[in-house]
Amino acid sequence: HGPVSYKLDYVPFKNEFAGCENLRYRTEQIKPILHCCGHIHEGYGIEGNGDTTYINAALCRVGYGYEIVNKPWNISINEYKEIKIEDT
Repeated sequence: HGPVSYKLDYVPFKNEFAGCENLRYRTEQIKPILHCCGHIHEGYGIEGNGDTTYINAALCRVGYGYEIVNKPWNISINEYKEIKIEDT
């Protein structure tokens, strides 16, 4: 549910990164193809580091009355472990 630290976890009104350090260390060890979260609403987006694609798929934003303001994505991974991300 939550992001790793320093990957799509910045909360501007608190001026802090709110992700989990332990989760970051673990994902750096395991190197999953994809890590998807959504808890930090302000962090919506996609980032990668060569090993892992990080997606914050939060559709709502704080301060907008939790209205849906972001588009969802279709995400697929083929047999070659290639990720395809499409807007819906």
